[in-house]
Amino acid sequence: MTCLILGNNLYACDLLQKTASSASYLELTGTCADALEASAFLQKRPVDLLLISDEIPGITGLDFLKSLFAPPLAILIASTPDHAAEAFDLMVADYLVKPFNSARFAAALQRAKEIFEGRGVTKKKVEKDAIFVRSGNALLKIRFDEILWAQALGDYVVFQLEEKKYTVHTTLRLVAERLPSEKFVRIHRSYIVALEKVESVEEGCRVILHNQPLPVSERFRTGLLEQLNLL
Repeated sequence: MTCLILGNNLYACDLLQKTASSASYLELTGTCADALEASAFLQKRPVDLLLISDEIPGITGLDFLKSLFAPPLAILIASTPDHAAEAFDLMVADYLVKPFNSARFAAALQRAKEIFEGRGVTKKKVEKDAIFVRSGNALLKIRFDEILWAQALGDYVVFQLEEKKYTVHTTLRLVAERLPSEKFVRIHRSYIVALEKVESVEEGCRVILHNQPLPVSERFRTGLLEQLNLL
């Protein structure tokens, strides 16, 4: 399990380096002092686990995690427990409040390892052509080829199909992890679209699906164009 440290927490760096030397499952691949450096690192070399300290210039660890399209597992290190609930809503592996000892740190890494290994098992069992969403007391199957787009609305995601839509209490980040990347692409912080449903891409930074214009942000424009079969 590869790991990147973000922040200037020397104590955490030292603990992780010592743990990595004694744990065969863990490999420390780098340390970054700020968000820009970490973003550049992750683009070139994705990791399995991100250890984020709250000592990051200009941004909180939580906000950095939110900025990532498909973030890895993360352990957050904070000075107070104030944002623990929000962190676990983002499905972090653990939330450490300073000061903490080596035993607590090792427990957090073990928890991350178990979640990481569990994800591998889960992915093998996921259907190849559909997802299931909760609607009331039932789980409803949505085939990938039925989805036009998914839209984030607060704490919910709306799955738009041709004839109907489903509103699900989840995050667009989690939806992005469940949808196959060869069939879907993110075009905006609030939208993921089905590539085969895209009818046109207009100069005004928008795409047309099912006669509906959707915005394309500059951040995701390049990724969209790379996945289109351009002549």
